Amino acid sequence: MALFQRGNESGSLLKRLEAGNFKGPEEKRKLLAALAQEVDHLDPETTVRLLCGNDSDLGRFALDRIGPQADPRLLGLFLARLQRTPRGKWRPLLLAVLRLNAVDLPERLVPLLRSRKTEARTAALEVIAADENRGRYFALLKGALRDEEPELRLRAVRVLGLDAQDATVRDLLRELLFSQDEPLRDASLDALVRKPHPDLIEDFFDLLPNVSARQQDGIFRALRRLLSAEGGITEAVLDRILPLLAADDKRIRSAAAKLLASIPDKLNLLRRFFRYAKGIAFWLRDRAFEAISGVADDMPEAILALLRDEDLDVVVGATAMAGKSTDPRLVKGLAEVLDRNYEWWIKIPALERLAEFPQQEVAPLIVAQLEDPELRTAALACLGRRAEPETLPEVLRFCDHPKASLRKAVYKALAGFRDSSVDRALEHAAREEKDYDCKMIALELLEERGTQGAATAEAIRKAIQAATSDVMSGPALDML
Repeated sequence: MALFQRGNESGSLLKRLEAGNFKGPEEKRKLLAALAQEVDHLDPETTVRLLCGNDSDLGRFALDRIGPQADPRLLGLFLARLQRTPRGKWRPLLLAVLRLNAVDLPERLVPLLRSRKTEARTAALEVIAADENRGRYFALLKGALRDEEPELRLRAVRVLGLDAQDATVRDLLRELLFSQDEPLRDASLDALVRKPHPDLIEDFFDLLPNVSARQQDGIFRALRRLLSAEGGITEAVLDRILPLLAADDKRIRSAAAKLLASIPDKLNLLRRFFRYAKGIAFWLRDRAFEAISGVADDMPEAILALLRDEDLDVVVGATAMAGKSTDPRLVKGLAEVLDRNYEWWIKIPALERLAEFPQQEVAPLIVAQLEDPELRTAALACLGRRAEPETLPEVLRFCDHPKASLRKAVYKALAGFRDSSVDRALEHAAREEKDYDCKMIALELLEERGTQGAATAEAIRKAIQAATSDVMSGPALDML
């Protein structure tokens, strides 16, 4: 304990610490505590020496003794030392400069920014970047945009970008979006998309076709942030997004769809999209529907509401979207479309979309449509795709229907089921059908039902060929 007797002086304590003359961390901690009791501040040279030394504990000790009332010479010493210190060791010096809270710091940085030494100009920019009150350096940063070193011009833009929400800074960065200096232009855009402002929406759309894929992704992220807020979407903005759904680049189409999905008012958005799609060429419409269908699961409530819309074009569009969603709530909406007094061209797509949902309650809804002559063929096809055993009797009961076109639909539907009764039905049709096309379809389907089915079909074909041969030879024999 002799170490802490009254006779110890701060100088000897500091020498011991700098020399590493202590046994371990605990003794070092006690030495620092003792030194702190005796030292309120350090002389400028000692402060700089400790800050730039290899002992981080002594560096923090020196930093804690710097304040607004510190020796005025310190700022000059710190700035001078910055220029001679490797960049990897700048942090304590930067913290020390800012700890001084010098009012004249912007003025003191001017000579560094005008220095011919790259290290001096770089140090000045790092001081500005570390200061939370960067607004007072705006003029200096604007001047640094003309630096002869490309890396320093780029650093100036990035430092400005830290305050891209500030209107003055934002206006300057917007000007740089049209700079001839490509790296500066790109850095400005990167800064603006990181901290997007509603004023930039139109600029972002204008830039989209002319920037890299990485920057396009950044723009879309920025737009999503801006438009996801209530009131962020306007008719003008929507007019800019909708055409992107039909863009040549699939990646842009997908990004535009995700952007639309981020908009809160999805109901009006989808209604507007369906009406927009009606007025464009069919191949563009297909593109747009494919793109927006990719986000159908993000807007099931809006789709459900639009399935009940008074505008039939909107209902048709909502039906197409419903088929791309997996949300079970849409089963009810599609069933309601089938219950309304709509034309077949509206109901059949709804029926086909409904059949894509795996829920058990779907099958009875499809079976019910067998009673509607206009929907019967489509309903049979849907039941065949689902091939649920409990619906097989409903399909089989139409095997003897008087219309050949419907019997074809029945046979095709039966092909999806795996049941011996289907084999028997197809064999019966292949043997007894009066309509040639129906007979051939039944035969082809029978051939595909395993070894036994193929053998039966082959026997029936031979019987048909033999009968045909007999018919063809009859007249020839009579003529002999």
